[in-house]
Formats: sequence, C-alpha cells, structure tokens
Amino acid sequence: KSVTGKWSLVVFVACALSFFIYVPDFSHYVANDYIRGAYHDFSALNYYFINVFQLDKLAAFDDKAISTIFTTNTGYMVMRFIAFSYTYHYLNWFSKTSIIKWHEVEKKYLIVTLLLWIAAIGIYRYDYQTGLKFLFFLSFLHVFLEFPLNCKTIIDLGKEMKNFRLARN
Repeated sequence: KSVTGKWSLVVFVACALSFFIYVPDFSHYVANDYIRGAYHDFSALNYYFINVFQLDKLAAFDDKAISTIFTTNTGYMVMRFIAFSYTYHYLNWFSKTSIIKWHEVEKKYLIVTLLLWIAAIGIYRYDYQTGLKFLFFLSFLHVFLEFPLNCKTIIDLGKEMKNFRLARN
C-alpha cells in the first residue's frame, strides 16, 4: 500500500515489458551445440511461451521450433524474459528476509539446504546437463510446494483490489 511499493510494481512491470518492447538485433549471436544440448530439455518452456503469446507460429515442437528458439530475435526475447523472471524470483527472496525469517530457521533445515546446494554444485561439476535436471527438479518442487502461498497471495490481492475499488467509489 506504500508509495514505494506501488513504484516497485511499476518498475517490475516496466522491466518485464522491456524485453518485448526493446529487441536488439541478435542475428550475430550463435548458440553453440553445447548450449543447445544443455538447454534442450528446457526449450519446451520457450516453445510454449512463444505459442501461447503468439510471438511466432510454431506448429510443432520440432527442429524448426528449436531453431526459432536459438536463432531468432523472438527466441532471444523470450530467453531474456525467462532469465529475468528466474533471476527476479530468486533475488526477491533476499528482500523478504524479515518475512521468511531465515535467521530463525532450525539448524537441521539449514544444514539440509546447504547440503542440497553443495550437491547441486557437485552434480553440475560432474555433468552440467545432469546438474541442470537436478535443479529443474528442485525448482519444480519449489513451485509445487509454494502453491498454498500463491493461493493465499491471490486471495489477498483480490481482497485488496476489492477494497481499493470500494475506497475509490
């Protein structure tokens, strides 16, 4: 409800939209075979994003779609947006330290978290693609376990919007 909170929302939306408004020429960039191979399992996210928002016409998740993801401005535009989303999501946790109360986490949970982090680094060091899959699993688990919080947030946002409309009338 604060002025800074409202401005931070405006900046957040502006940043997200900037990836679709400002599209530099990426025609000189080439994603090598290593990058394509490492990201291949996640390229479906880009494919669905491109199709849902009708940024390009991709009939099937095939070689043409993969080529679009890794060689076109549309593909790079979506990659930039996804990178921003993930980065914002993870960095946002640091801004919530007083809400999450990381300093009050029980030692056993802190130890499990640190062990998972060390394991992730070790798996990445051993094999990048396996490390990526391991962290994808953890990310999926994170999103799944966050559903109750998301439901509460959506309900609370609905209440705030209703109160805002009532206050304006």
